[in-house]
Parts: sequence; structure tokens; C-alpha cells
Amino acid sequence: MKLTDVYKLLKGPLQIEKVGCLTTGFKVEGPFQTPALFQLHEDQLLLVEKLALHGGNLKNVAADLDISYPTLRNRLKEISEFLARHSDEKMRGRLKILKDIEDGTITPDEGAELLEGL
Repeated sequence: MKLTDVYKLLKGPLQIEKVGCLTTGFKVEGPFQTPALFQLHEDQLLLVEKLALHGGNLKNVAADLDISYPTLRNRLKEISEFLARHSDEKMRGRLKILKDIEDGTITPDEGAELLEGL
């Protein structure tokens, strides 16, 4: 099953709970934080893929997706704003961990472990 097929079945953001290696059979269970790109809608992911395939040429992306250039720009703006919000949330999480270390609520080792998880 492809990831895009999974998107069609889900009603909310993707959460990965188990990952594994087909070669070694090694598996790890989560939950795991997913990259911000994994939280985009299927059509947004397709747009990002086309953008990369066309080397960032917006005219070619718009033609490939059969949408107008202004529509493409609006969709890219939505993606950019989503990624910026996600980045801001991660930064707030980091700052909270650092504040907790400073306040003595958690130890530096606990903070380091939490920061690695972000």
C-alpha cells in the first residue's frame, strides 16, 4: 500500500506508530513524530513533488497540474504558511523544554532527551 492510499483512508493527520526494516526485520514501535511534509494533504504533497521534479519552475508545474499560475501561487502560499506554523510550534516546544531546565522542573539530561525527540 502506498502512503497516498493511506491518506485517503485517514480523517486526520498521519501518526506513525511502528517502523521497520524489510532487510533485517528490525522493528521499533512509537508513536513517532512525523515530518511536517507528512502532514500535508495528498494534493499538497503532489504539488511539492511536481515542484521538485520541475526544478522549481512554477510555469511548468502549473501546466503539469493543469491549474493557473495564480492558483499555483495560492496553493504554495498555503503550504508555506502551514510549514511555518509547524516550525513555530517546534520552536515553542524547544523553548519550553529549555525553560523547564532553567526552572529546575526537569534535569538537563531529561531536557536533552526531550529535545532529541523534537
